[in-house]
Amino acid sequence: MHSQRNTILILFLMVTAYIFFTWNSDKTAALNQQNIPTASIISAGKTEEVISKIITVNTDLFYIEIDLNGGDIVKADLKDQKQDIDSDENFHLLRSNDNFKYAVNSSLLMTSDANGIKTQSLIKPVYKTEQNSYQLSDNENSLSVVLTFTDSSDTTYKKSTPLTVDHTLYL
Repeated sequence: MHSQRNTILILFLMVTAYIFFTWNSDKTAALNQQNIPTASIISAGKTEEVISKIITVNTDLFYIEIDLNGGDIVKADLKDQKQDIDSDENFHLLRSNDNFKYAVNSSLLMTSDANGIKTQSLIKPVYKTEQNSYQLSDNENSLSVVLTFTDSSDTTYKKSTPLTVDHTLYL
């Protein structure tokens, strides 16, 4: 009786191992065969235009800095919360320095079809804005920061970051 039970247990383990290794090799083969498009990073605009320019956004709760080179949010602080109990420094939601980088990065994924071959390029546009600083006044309910970018084919892209009094930040 014990030898039959051991035989069935050994067969069960062998079949389980066979199924697992077959599944693993099929999964690896399927991942290798996927048609994953390649993306290349292209800087939009001339190289002398790609100097970082930071704009600031102030609300009753947030202090935000946006880099116009790519439209990335590079700094976000909570004004009502302090970094430490005895500190005057605001609590950092996003911050970049030499030791670490916490930021909201954004780029545009452009697709083109040349000679029947689809290519995708990841570009980091240089945005323009009407103001260098945005402030949410006490009598306003919302504030919208609009960044614009015009590509080489005169297509205009607008990136809008609305902020509301209920402290909602839509990215």
